[in-house]
Amino acid sequence: MSDYDQQVRDYLAYCRQAWKELRGNLDPRYHPTADGAVKLIAHNGVAAEAKRIREAFRELAGVTPLKTTETEENDR
Repeated sequence: MSDYDQQVRDYLAYCRQAWKELRGNLDPRYHPTADGAVKLIAHNGVAAEAKRIREAFRELAGVTPLKTTETEENDR
């Protein structure tokens, strides 16, 4: 269990609610995504923390990464 699990759960709930309220106008390229979670969850720009947020997102959202995202490359 990650320190970020609850924050990622809150992010996913926010995205579900926003999707309903915005009638599908939430841009799926950004939300909900691992990168979107990193943008909205405070981590002080620490790459290791951003990685932990992405891992928590993937675990909780049931996402299997197919490739490293450009943002993840920039975190290294």
